[in-house]
Amino acid sequence: MADAFPLLRRMHLFISLTDDELRELASHFEPVEFKAEEVVFNQGDQGDAFYAIQDGEVEVTRADFVKGPRLLSRLVAGDYFGEMALHARRPRSATIKALTALKLWKLSRDDYYRSIFNNQDIKPHLEVAIRSRNFARNEDFLELLRGDKSKEKTDEIVYLATLQHPIFLWEMLIPSFVALLLVLALAAGVFYARTLIPPAFLPWAWGVVAFLFVVDLAWIGWNWVDFHNDWYIVTNKRIIDIDKVVFLFDSRAEVPINAVSSTETKSSQAGQIFHYGDLIVNTFGGPVIFHNIPHPQATADMILEYRNRARVQKKLGDRNKIKDEIRKSLQRPEPEALFKAKPAVKKPPTLRERITKFRQQFSLSTYDTDPKSKTITYHKHHFVLIQHIGLQLLGVVGVIFILFLYTFHVFTFDPILTLIVSLILFVIFIGSALYQFLDWRNDIYQITENKIIDLERKPLGLEQRKEANLGAVMNVSYTRPGIVATFLNYGTVIVQAGPGGEMKFHHVSNPLGVQQDIYRRKEALEAKAEAEKAKQIKTEVLEHIAAFNEVLEEDRQKRTQEGKL
Repeated sequence: MADAFPLLRRMHLFISLTDDELRELASHFEPVEFKAEEVVFNQGDQGDAFYAIQDGEVEVTRADFVKGPRLLSRLVAGDYFGEMALHARRPRSATIKALTALKLWKLSRDDYYRSIFNNQDIKPHLEVAIRSRNFARNEDFLELLRGDKSKEKTDEIVYLATLQHPIFLWEMLIPSFVALLLVLALAAGVFYARTLIPPAFLPWAWGVVAFLFVVDLAWIGWNWVDFHNDWYIVTNKRIIDIDKVVFLFDSRAEVPINAVSSTETKSSQAGQIFHYGDLIVNTFGGPVIFHNIPHPQATADMILEYRNRARVQKKLGDRNKIKDEIRKSLQRPEPEALFKAKPAVKKPPTLRERITKFRQQFSLSTYDTDPKSKTITYHKHHFVLIQHIGLQLLGVVGVIFILFLYTFHVFTFDPILTLIVSLILFVIFIGSALYQFLDWRNDIYQITENKIIDLERKPLGLEQRKEANLGAVMNVSYTRPGIVATFLNYGTVIVQAGPGGEMKFHHVSNPLGVQQDIYRRKEALEAKAEAEKAKQIKTEVLEHIAAFNEVLEEDRQKRTQEGKL
């Protein structure tokens, strides 16, 4: 008879339970099945059970009276749902519908409250999961996650979303609250001493109090927003570390979840009392540190479970692809073409193409794509160009202004000498500006179908080129330091391509978009490599099958000949 124990044993919720405790819990689960497109429960229904997915896939949607039904997530085998309504003792917050034939393990409400809700070994893992799902279902959070060019990531499941422990929010707010009390005390002092203050100075005193009050409220708001801008996110595809300081700094690091090798936790004495600490997620590209998060060990257990699940799902996906390829190959093959197409002859570039290429050399665009080679080219932000040629352009304007004044006889210098000096200065400024422009234009960063390229060329000078294979990319992060970089949306993208293989795209526009471009190209390359691997395996399998059939046929013919003799 089927048993829920093997499934529950793999889930992070129950990792702290002994086998005997888990078998006792598993005995209360009962199997239920749903057909594809069948609704498990609707938004607004009363929470009556907790579910664990044995096989199949479900979608989680929430009704929105303005935008209509909104897809929140998709859950697969090994996931669970239904705990939020039971935990909060409220109606269902979303609708669950089967996308495929569904096999579930169901735990009744009474058994949930008796076995899970009050279990201190399960509670930390449950708190982390529920907090994460509440964050992940928030529309603002989804926009944060989708802050790249791909507006929809329906196949991406958010498993973990956490901020630092709330105690650190209060640590940030306490000084501002103390300052607020001092301002209120000052206001009270001005009020009670208003008869002693000269009438001419009384408005100034109230103005100072009002100014300090507004500044303190702004300080409180700034700390609140700053705390809620730092996110640690884990999905079925990646680990994301978002760090923002309002108006001053912005960084985002991403690592594929398959790159996780191990985890560590560190907690101080205070952290052990209040259940917070650091989680170090070791990856092939270096550690990712979750600072001061609630229940770090429960979070580590969750990450390792989903890392293992991602690897298992990848193996199953590879196996299914191989099966599909074998099925296709066993069908009657299509007749091959009698004549192969002649290879295309490379034609010399036309005059229009040469003109287009020349215009591109002097283009101000910071983002170019080549549809033929599928190469994306980035240049540094325009602000960098302005920084380099600003003085030269001011010099040109100054020369023109001086000549303008000279025409109105403001100056009485020798006209020939004035013209020669102005012309020399004009040529120097223009030449220097042109050199700086070409230097800016010649510093390019490229993403091809399989490489990342950093090319730096000096006009009439040396050329330096760095390359890295996309397949070797382990993690990609970016920073936007300072108010100007944040306002103008430029920053530095850091690519870690193997040990010691760091590459930096300096001062590029839209660093988040560049980061996502790299990941999309990497995913496409990996998908192509997997397809080629599946094709190779299919060929090898078919060759083995053919050889096996040949051996059988030879053996059959031999037996036939021996029978005739």
